[in-house]
Amino acid sequence: MTAPIIVRALALSVGASLLALTACTGGTDDTDASPTSKSPPLSVPSHLSGQVTEPTTAPAGPSALRWVGMDGVVVAVPESWGTSVAPCAAPDGDTVWFMGVLSMRIDCAPQPIDGVSSLTITSTRLSGLSLHRLADHDSTIHGLNVSSSDAICRNAAITVCSVTFTASGSDAVFRVVSQADQPRAFVLAVRDSIRRVPSGRTMVPFIEYGTSVVKAKQQLTDAGLRGQSPGVAFPHSTTGTDPPAGSVVAFGQPVELNVGDG
Repeated sequence: MTAPIIVRALALSVGASLLALTACTGGTDDTDASPTSKSPPLSVPSHLSGQVTEPTTAPAGPSALRWVGMDGVVVAVPESWGTSVAPCAAPDGDTVWFMGVLSMRIDCAPQPIDGVSSLTITSTRLSGLSLHRLADHDSTIHGLNVSSSDAICRNAAITVCSVTFTASGSDAVFRVVSQADQPRAFVLAVRDSIRRVPSGRTMVPFIEYGTSVVKAKQQLTDAGLRGQSPGVAFPHSTTGTDPPAGSVVAFGQPVELNVGDG
């Protein structure tokens, strides 16, 4: 299967939500937007020092990274990137988007804007994507069997590149899109940073936008965390967490639930 077919299949399987993030890709171009530009390597966040065997580097971005992921595997993104679980949120800079059932049902997702890069994380259950359908590349990265599409780039006013990948044994599907300097090198660096959650750590689960506080606290308990919520009158539901979804944290850490009426 060729890369364009894979991208179209993924977009169709997750609906217009993911299509909004993939529409800017198409065609291939192995050159980076700024092949001669250089930026210093990014360092592993200090709170994870000693938890990984080697630092992760990327060709562009701020001076620090953070880990983010789902279902036991994580990748590194610039620390400055925000996280959003709201299905109809407008982009506010480079962002990690978590796509759930609600996003698919209401056919609504943040629309990409010029200059914004993103990492979309969803599940194979929702996307219908399996390892054998990403046949462009199969490789072992940090002990994980990773299946990946080609890096797909489009040259327009600015070069935009993307790559989609999954790891065996995990339900997570990752799609990274970069409009930064050296976008092809950047998306491949994010893919190649993939690894299991470091020993002794867990991650804040993705809690679907609108989940009841009771169910949200149970999800946090199942992940080995302690859910906390503000004392507000009912009805209310979960709109996010602090730390945000996908963050790598210590077992037993308290996680604050953000809530809204409705």
